[in-house]
Amino acid sequence: MDFTYRDYKDMLVLIKTRGGGYQFCSYHDYKNVENPCILRHDIDLDLQKAVCFAELEAGMGIKSTYFVLVNTNFYNVFSAQSRKLLGRIKACGHEIGLHFDEMQYEICGNWELLCKKIGEEADMLSSILGSQVRVVSMHRPSKGLLEEDLKIPGLVNSYQHIFFREFKYFSDSRMHWREDVVAGIDKEKNKKLHILTHPFWYGEEVGSLKSRLSEFINRAGKERYEWLDMNFRELGEVVRREEMVGEIVGNTFII
Repeated sequence: MDFTYRDYKDMLVLIKTRGGGYQFCSYHDYKNVENPCILRHDIDLDLQKAVCFAELEAGMGIKSTYFVLVNTNFYNVFSAQSRKLLGRIKACGHEIGLHFDEMQYEICGNWELLCKKIGEEADMLSSILGSQVRVVSMHRPSKGLLEEDLKIPGLVNSYQHIFFREFKYFSDSRMHWREDVVAGIDKEKNKKLHILTHPFWYGEEVGSLKSRLSEFINRAGKERYEWLDMNFRELGEVVRREEMVGEIVGNTFII
């Protein structure tokens, strides 16, 4: 499948219909259905792209889980802009969970410390959302963490073994499906699905790994100039916009 919104929508339709279809559910209620499909989205880089996914899914009557980083250089969940975007995802009926990056701390196999840091970040994200965070996913988890089957007080860990051993897991990391996800949507082969997608890789048009990354870098420069312009009087007299920001085709940043 191509990494377009159309192809993603087609995949969701297939999940709902092939062989009678799967039932979309969360990390909390999957035990209540015979053929569950948990949709997970890790927001590694771009909240705006996540909003596009959230609204597409909501338009199809589908709810999923979006995992947000609290500790990252790519977006600031405490900013008014990010809070507005998170509010749009939440308004679509989706769950927002914590995306935790253990590399931000010196964990070194200290799982008690890791649980403590996860709890602290979950509390921060809960305060931003105005509702309790109940699930966590790991960002670039270490081998030791993957092997641990860690139980975290008050939170469902999406990397617990049950979500990989009882479910068929598919991921589009680095804009590449390691297995054929379309072929895998088959209840005869896989009774339960656990599908991870990264909204960052998708767009209106077909793109490559390079083009998606280039669009993001170019848009980041445009956004940085606009933010600086709001905080620096007569910026254009010092640095003209056209000197710093290239043309961004078909990828306008809109709040």
